[in-house]
Amino acid sequence: MKHLFIPAIIVAMLTMAACQKKDETPMQPDKVNISIASPKTGDVYRKGDTIRILASVSYISQMHGYTLAIKNKATDAILWSTEEHVHSDKFDVNNYWVNTIDSAAQLVLELAAEIDHDGNGGSSSTSFSIQP
Repeated sequence: MKHLFIPAIIVAMLTMAACQKKDETPMQPDKVNISIASPKTGDVYRKGDTIRILASVSYISQMHGYTLAIKNKATDAILWSTEEHVHSDKFDVNNYWVNTIDSAAQLVLELAAEIDHDGNGGSSSTSFSIQP
């Protein structure tokens, strides 16, 4: 029984060390690379359309996660938002939003990638419109 105890402790220690990785890379928010593939600037959607949100995010070191929001450009009202806790130096965003709005409007999709727990990071946006 004793011979199983030592390997279990070693595995537990390695797992804890991997989760507590300290990265000494200095913060460089200008190094966050965000590419939004969909929706594209100028796209037009109608009520009931499902809008696919596709993007890729990369950074020189591990990031904390991201926030997505769709806003009315005229009023700055948030129509939909989500956030994801992702610890990686590169990740893809693949999400959907169904347009339920009855009137025409200009919308903006904002994607903010956080590189630390203090909210530092980079962002990108794209504008599109909806029609009734």
